Amino acid sequence: MVPVAAANLFAIWSGKINRELSKQSCYKFDFHSAANFKQFIDKAHNKTFDMVAVPAHLASYLINKEGYQPMAFLVWESRYLYITKTNSSLLTLQQFDGITLALPDPLTETSILAKAELEAINQSAQYQHYQNYNQVLHALMESSVDAAVMISPFYNGYKARPHFNNSTQVIHSAAFPSHGMLLATENIGKQQREELFNTLASLESGSGFLWESFAPISSLQLETLHKNQAPSVATLEQLLSTQ
Repeated sequence: MVPVAAANLFAIWSGKINRELSKQSCYKFDFHSAANFKQFIDKAHNKTFDMVAVPAHLASYLINKEGYQPMAFLVWESRYLYITKTNSSLLTLQQFDGITLALPDPLTETSILAKAELEAINQSAQYQHYQNYNQVLHALMESSVDAAVMISPFYNGYKARPHFNNSTQVIHSAAFPSHGMLLATENIGKQQREELFNTLASLESGSGFLWESFAPISSLQLETLHKNQAPSVATLEQLLSTQ
């Protein structure tokens, strides 16, 4: 799994998935991640993982560059949010010129899309990148930055905690072009991929996982994903070439 959340959250999700899997099958996943996106991509290149759960731009990259096989769409509420504190004077993206903006890892789809969106309206923010979304939100709460960008499932989870007391607000949101994907290496054969998908697809939607459900992928959907992700993949490759 890509490194976008704190280790304790990954432990909660992985535990829930394995408990549900044990009710319906003999499968049990051993979850791993990496310190950052570059290390994760290096591990994916070296086939350290048998399967990867990745955002859409990285899915397109790994399918085309590394020969990963698509298994399922990771269906969830696919939006990224621009957040400020409730007492902030920032109310629109047109006010972002010169501000300090907290973002996750530069290689994430969130960072790539947010920067492109701001550049398209001639807003030149100062970007501060953090290891995961917990750190992104913490930077905003501590007033280390003027605004932050998070994905909605993480933000909604943090927002539900009592101590936040409506201290933040969403001033803009945008949809991701595609859902993330579950991919497999050649170590997982076609029959096993199908068995795994059927097991995952049978899990109850909204069972407290990071994703709402697992959905099949048609050839047309895969073609559309590659087309929609081409700009983000190009940016990803450019960033990787400098690291």
